[in-house]
Amino acid sequence: MKKWLLFLLLTLVAGITTIHAQICERTGNVEASITPETSVANKMTFNFANSNSYQVTVNAHMVIVGEKGTTKTIHRTFVIPGKGTKSFSFSYNDLGNENLKPRDSHVRMYVERCQDE
Repeated sequence: MKKWLLFLLLTLVAGITTIHAQICERTGNVEASITPETSVANKMTFNFANSNSYQVTVNAHMVIVGEKGTTKTIHRTFVIPGKGTKSFSFSYNDLGNENLKPRDSHVRMYVERCQDE
């Protein structure tokens, strides 16, 4: 009797629970830029533009460089719709009140197109 109840419970749980799987493949056509394009600033923005007609997932590693040589890496994973944009802004507060060097800062990113299986 206990085995039958356990079987029934597992069957109900399996029927209610759906498995959500995605297939992802690396893609391109996402451009990153940093503004302003000056040597020193108190605020800067990392801009991402998706030239694809489809949604992409971006895993970005933004490296902020300060006037005194301090660096800080910010990791973000985000989705950009087809032909869409996404931006992240940082200020001197993010480096302990040290001015930022946009020209020395950079970004590394991994871009994927994911589809439901």
